[in-house]
Amino acid sequence: MPGHRRGKAQYALASNPADYRKLFERYRGRIQYWEMLNEPDIPWGPVENAPKSEAYIELAQKTAAILREVDPQAQLMSAGWCTLAASARGMGPFHREAMVALKDVFDVHCFHGQGPFLRYAKHTIQGGLLPMRQELGITIPWYANETALTSRGAVTEKIQAEALHKKLLFSWSRGSIGYTWYNMRSKGELPDDGEHNYGMMTWDFYPKAVYAAYNGLTGLYHDKDFDRACDLPCNEWAFVFKGDCELAVALWNDGEADIPRVFRTDAAAAEVVDLFGNRQALTLVDGTVLVTTTNEPQTLLLSGARIAELLPVPCQSANRLDGAALFTLADHTKVTQLFVGDPAKEDSTWKGAADLSAKAGPRWRQASAPARSTPRSCRCSWPDSARAQARLSADDADLSADSAD
Repeated sequence: MPGHRRGKAQYALASNPADYRKLFERYRGRIQYWEMLNEPDIPWGPVENAPKSEAYIELAQKTAAILREVDPQAQLMSAGWCTLAASARGMGPFHREAMVALKDVFDVHCFHGQGPFLRYAKHTIQGGLLPMRQELGITIPWYANETALTSRGAVTEKIQAEALHKKLLFSWSRGSIGYTWYNMRSKGELPDDGEHNYGMMTWDFYPKAVYAAYNGLTGLYHDKDFDRACDLPCNEWAFVFKGDCELAVALWNDGEADIPRVFRTDAAAAEVVDLFGNRQALTLVDGTVLVTTTNEPQTLLLSGARIAELLPVPCQSANRLDGAALFTLADHTKVTQLFVGDPAKEDSTWKGAADLSAKAGPRWRQASAPARSTPRSCRCSWPDSARAQARLSADDADLSADSAD
């Protein structure tokens, strides 16, 4: 049981099984999940007084036997582990040793992953927890049951809100059966104390940006199931979620530039939904829709859709012309789109044209617009198997590219 007396570890793992039995009997049929301690894999005091994995394993086995007898429908979750490295905080391989012995005792594998999204996704989960589970043969589901980001220092409340959106949907896509944000209300009001700034609401109950993001997220995804992740470069993310009458595609990228992406779909209507649930209609053309991804997560909502196919980008150039000019040619069966812009030259005008060689006589039109309104598109259609050639020019500089056959 917990003990916070000076010089002692947080947990003294000796327990009276009769007390656990009374607890389970009292709440039989009322509590579905029981968590077997919180973060016992960090010392919470002098390392020499910290609990050992052997004592934890013995306690968990006894506890599981009592729970199965008293309330067979209830599930026993592992501790909320927070370390992966064997030497983390001086505790050794506590997490690994415990899960090797208890992987068939627990019903759920719990893990705490605080911090920014990229570290959590790429290092903690993809590079840490999931490979460890595979290595140790752990097949019970996992649960991101304390996974957040404090809004302290350089981490603004907006960044905190984005972290909730990204970390929850990413965890869902990697098999997590749930997600718990730490915590609902901040523990205090000191701006430089991390523990005082995790909350969705301030100490005095004012909602923060992350609270609005939570409402937008649950309102949009509460009735959907994860379907698949889209195949994208390592700095872009896209996850498709399926509802009864619509598809939702969560989109963002890790950089500072906007990236246009095209989806083929059978949707009756398309909208883009921002972090806080605000919606903006998008135009569907020939069964395709253009959406621009940014570092801020958003959702492409496709009403009445059963298909959301990310189209490939066979030819791409990012030459710099007095600024950040962008040229992307996205090719698929019927439509090619040219996205161009030079935000560094507000008074310049890009002109796009297409010279398409096709026996049936392609249809095309030229688009011209100020570069400051990037991205712009020139849309061209041609029969199957035709080859597209495109050239764009801005002042005295040219960009050209060919599509795939």
